[in-house]
Amino acid sequence: MGMGQKIVDVSKTGLNTLEQRLAGILRPIAPRREFVRGLGQRIQTPPPAAMIDRPADVRLILLALTGLFSLGLLIAVLVRYLAGPERRGRHA
Repeated sequence: MGMGQKIVDVSKTGLNTLEQRLAGILRPIAPRREFVRGLGQRIQTPPPAAMIDRPADVRLILLALTGLFSLGLLIAVLVRYLAGPERRGRHA
């Protein structure tokens, strides 16, 4: 009988027997206090990279807003320049 031909017993009694054997072999252990304390601190405090990214995001937003404001100002000046002679009329 090869490895691929083995039949696995998945009945309830087979699983119960496996659970009982594992319960006898595997015993729960308590984690070290240092591990628990360190894990708690890592969960509660954000990683340093997240704090560094915030100013970069603010700078990017300010740069985009400044660019849009400059573009709007440029368009307003061009419209005023191009439409200026027609609005004032031609005085000769």
